[in-house]
Amino acid sequence: MEALFEVYVVSKKREVILDGKRVVAPDEAGARFEAGVDEALRSRGLKPQNVTVVVRKLGDVAVEKEPEKVRIISDAPEAPAAQA
Repeated sequence: MEALFEVYVVSKKREVILDGKRVVAPDEAGARFEAGVDEALRSRGLKPQNVTVVVRKLGDVAVEKEPEKVRIISDAPEAPAAQA
């Protein structure tokens, strides 16, 4: 289960950098990442201490889990290629 979040970023100069971007994420840190807070700050030359980030949880949402990727490793030697 994940959650729907709304993310706002406001600078100390009262500039609204992100205005209620809605994202689905597992937690608040994930919501900040999905909303692109770091990218928005970098593009404006700001640092986290120059802004206030507000993350508001709107509610839980059911999401499909992505299948895990499995890599099969075998100790057996590879068979020689068949010649035609």
